[in-house]
Amino acid sequence: MRIISDFKDYYDCIQRIDEDRSLIYLRKKFSKELVFNNFVLPFEKSARYYPISTTQYIIGFCGNIYPLLIIRNIRKDGEIKYICCYNINDIQKYVEQHPSKYNVPNTLINFFNKVNEQKTKFSHIFIENKSPIFVAHIRYWDKIVFVFNEELQQYHFDKIFNTYLAYQELSMYLGNIAFSEKPLPKIPDKILLESKGFENSSFRKPKSK
Repeated sequence: MRIISDFKDYYDCIQRIDEDRSLIYLRKKFSKELVFNNFVLPFEKSARYYPISTTQYIIGFCGNIYPLLIIRNIRKDGEIKYICCYNINDIQKYVEQHPSKYNVPNTLINFFNKVNEQKTKFSHIFIENKSPIFVAHIRYWDKIVFVFNEELQQYHFDKIFNTYLAYQELSMYLGNIAFSEKPLPKIPDKILLESKGFENSSFRKPKSK
C-alpha cells in the first residue's frame, strides 16, 4: 500500500516493507459538523467528571468505532498533560495515581459501554465519506465535529492497534472497500447485447432460405 499524505502517522513506516504498491490510500483531512443526537454517534451527553476535565472522543477505524476519554491534567508547575483513556481501567488507573474524593461517574462508564456495544454499527459513515479513519467529538454540547483521515498518533491509538496491526488493518479494509472512483470497463456492444438476450438477427429481417 502507498500512502499519499501531507502528514505522517505512526503506522506509515510499514510501507518500507510492503511490496504491494497497487493499493493507494489518499490520506487527505477534511471536517464535517452535524447536529448532536444519539443516532449520529453514541456519545453520553451528560458524562462529566468533576473536578477532572474530560472530553469524550469516538475514533472510527476501518469500519469500527472506539471510545476515547481524554483527561486534561494540570500539574502543580502549571504544565498541562493530556491522558488518553480507551477503557474504564485506564480511568481507574489515573484515579489511583491522583487520589480524589470523587468516584468515576456512571455516565462515563455508560459512554464506554454504549460505544463498545455499537462498535460495528456505523460502517455507513466510513463509506459515505470515503474515509477509513475519523475522529469525532462534541462541540458546545450541540454539535458533533468529525475530522476524517485524521492523524491517530496524537491520540495514542497504538494502545488499540500497534504499528504493524494498524497498517495491516488499513490495507485489508481499503483492499476490500474501494473508495477510489474507478471508471467502468468498456464492454463491447456485441457482448452487451448478447448478455441482454439479443441475437445478431434481433434487429434485422432473417435471411430467406
